[in-house]
Amino acid sequence: MTDLQAAPPATQVAERFLHIMGDRRLVSDAPEFETRWISRLLQVNDYERIPRIEDFDGISFALFEGFALDMLYETLERRPAPHRAGPDSARLAGAWLKASEYNSSPVR
Repeated sequence: MTDLQAAPPATQVAERFLHIMGDRRLVSDAPEFETRWISRLLQVNDYERIPRIEDFDGISFALFEGFALDMLYETLERRPAPHRAGPDSARLAGAWLKASEYNSSPVR
């Protein structure tokens, strides 16, 4: 049996996604791509409102500056993107954590 055959129906996945997401902000290094897939997922339940996905770079430049920003992007450079949702998210979060160690301005 393939993973897809064993997966829950898209309607359940959409409901679970919205429940977990709550009022959190969504951030991605590929927001247009992610928006396309989330739109398709949520269409199965006829959701009208598609959550906004913010750009990782835009948020990063708003949160960090100087050496902290350098450390963020150096951390990303040293860890290749695995192009899998979980590991990619962990990679981006790890870069933010590294940058926060050097951030001299308060997070906005």
